[in-house]
Amino acid sequence: MLKDLDKLEPGKLQMIMVSAVLLVAVLLVLYVIKPSFMAYQNARESREMLESTMVGGQSLAKERAGATAEVNELSRKLHGDMANLPAEQMEAYVIGRLQKISWNNDIELDGITPSKGRTIQTYEEVLFDVNIIGNYFDIFSWLRQLGNEIGFVVVKKFNISLLDNAADKEPRLNARLTIVSYRLTGQ
Repeated sequence: MLKDLDKLEPGKLQMIMVSAVLLVAVLLVLYVIKPSFMAYQNARESREMLESTMVGGQSLAKERAGATAEVNELSRKLHGDMANLPAEQMEAYVIGRLQKISWNNDIELDGITPSKGRTIQTYEEVLFDVNIIGNYFDIFSWLRQLGNEIGFVVVKKFNISLLDNAADKEPRLNARLTIVSYRLTGQ
């Protein structure tokens, strides 16, 4: 093999040497430098992501607290403040809230009768037969405030009648309604 190299022209020998050096350089780049550079890039990107997470960790905690507050507010809108109350306390809670709503809207709360309803899938009905007296717009405001104060309730029956017909003042109405609240069975 060395004899063959002596027979080569000096230009071809230089060409083979340059090709060998270029081949070694390409192999060095492909198998040593490039993997090291890629590992460095990945490590740098990971570090940047960790640094942004550490800085954004406080905002992440704030987002989590905001989401928790939003879930609690939605639960309060759905169940009111009575979601975790036992049945006996729930009745007292609803009666107290109905009295507060009545006072806020100039309504006379004439009577409330709580009773058990039927069970629908995993929910049990808690019924309240309510009798209120007031003028039309006060009763309308009372009904609107009912859902905001108590949570998700359904007016199952509604009957309104004229209580008195005095010409000198706005007529008073007597409203009889059945309000239904739903709670998970076993609470």
